[in-house]
Amino acid sequence: SSLFTQSCPQPCTRFLHPPPMPPSASAGSRAAIILEAPSLACPAALVGLWREGAHVDLHLVAGGQRFGAHRIVLAAGSLYLKARLSGEWADSRADVTLDADGISAATLEAVLEFLYTGTCAVAAEGGLPPLLAAASFLQVDALRNAAAAAVAARLTTEGCLDAWELGERYGLAALAEAAAQHARSHFGALVPTPAFAALPAPRLEALLADDRLRVPGEEAVLDALSCWHAAAAPPPGEADVTRLLSHIRFPLIPREAARQALASSALLSSEAALRTVVLAYASDGAARRPRLGGLKLYMMGRCGDSTCVGMEVLDPQRGAWAVGPPLPAARRDLGMAALEGKLYAVG
Repeated sequence: SSLFTQSCPQPCTRFLHPPPMPPSASAGSRAAIILEAPSLACPAALVGLWREGAHVDLHLVAGGQRFGAHRIVLAAGSLYLKARLSGEWADSRADVTLDADGISAATLEAVLEFLYTGTCAVAAEGGLPPLLAAASFLQVDALRNAAAAAVAARLTTEGCLDAWELGERYGLAALAEAAAQHARSHFGALVPTPAFAALPAPRLEALLADDRLRVPGEEAVLDALSCWHAAAAPPPGEADVTRLLSHIRFPLIPREAARQALASSALLSSEAALRTVVLAYASDGAARRPRLGGLKLYMMGRCGDSTCVGMEVLDPQRGAWAVGPPLPAARRDLGMAALEGKLYAVG
């Protein structure tokens, strides 16, 4: 089922950790997350007029509450409101109701606070998703980006799939990738969760097809697919099952282990699914290539005075190089060997 309504959603919130708080935070502030963009703040005098309700020329209504505001501030901060204020509301002095767009009073209050002061506080428990939805709907980009960054910083295994969909729904590539990476990196812990059982087939396919999936072995991927298939309601169609099976790297699974796993599941309920498995074992292509999740590439050669003193490390998950630990002693004509999870330097 969709996490969101067609207009402005009230999405699931189980992907949020309690936010980290500075040592000086008061007990009362522990229930809030602060989002800031100080450079966007209005002049203090204008903020003061707004707080006094002076010279407001429009009222927004959400959850039965009226919020006074200045058209110029709304138009400057929200592309959506700018368009509406130039159109059907251009000469209106009536209240503008946003209830139908799924925006609550608390969320609208936070949006207005951000538009005027460049900062706002939202409840740590469930406050970020509706704020992100409202900021996306109202096209308040700075608030949307700040909320997305806060969501990404609070991902959990139980809710990273919800955050992934949230990022894709609102075109937040960084959030979607952060959530997908969390899902790939914690795949084993993700499988027993209700969110995994409810995963749509296309999203599961994106995980199974990814080289960066972190698993102890390919048998774990087959077991995960079997668990998902058994829990899915309604049962997935044959075309979905066949397509998902095509991403299992069967040549990396001993035949007897695969036979036992498949015999205890209903994955091979169609001729197409059986043919997919048979052809996979006959393949000599990508199906025989181990996944990169959890693997790292070590490159020696940080040299000084013709001696090697260290290494650099590539993390395929992030596609980034980092400086590795230095060698205990500088070496010449260096040779390296990997054995049982340890690197040995000879030279």
